[in-house]
Amino acid sequence: MGPATGDRPDRARQDETLPKSLRLLRRRDFLRAQRQGHSGVAGAIKVQRRDTPQFAGRVGLTVSKKVGNAVARNRVKRRLRDVLRREKGLFDRCDLVVIALPGAATRSYLELAEDLRQAVATAQTASSAAPRRGPRRGGGRSKGRTPRR
Repeated sequence: MGPATGDRPDRARQDETLPKSLRLLRRRDFLRAQRQGHSGVAGAIKVQRRDTPQFAGRVGLTVSKKVGNAVARNRVKRRLRDVLRREKGLFDRCDLVVIALPGAATRSYLELAEDLRQAVATAQTASSAAPRRGPRRGGGRSKGRTPRR
């Protein structure tokens, strides 16, 4: 009997999911983590970590075409989602963007899991060592231009 036949209780299924409340869904959230957060790299994984006041953090995945074809990208995403489901403590009190680098498709599940843990630890160390940065000011205009009216 497989999962489709309903041989597992709903509670067990619920623990295996990553609910929407724990995921970064909007582009602006990804960009905010990139701009205001701290990054860490290990193996084939890069993470961008932004501390948040909420207890429950959120996570977002990015796997570009540089990683490989659709089959390889989906395999990497499934593996990373599984690691994040099992280790929700990796993104407590922070927004975490996980970026798979080109070598991720050739890494095993255990190697990806270890890369992810090390990258998060590196970003966490960087965020605790560096002073807290506020939002950037200036609107992106160069000094010589006048604003549009």
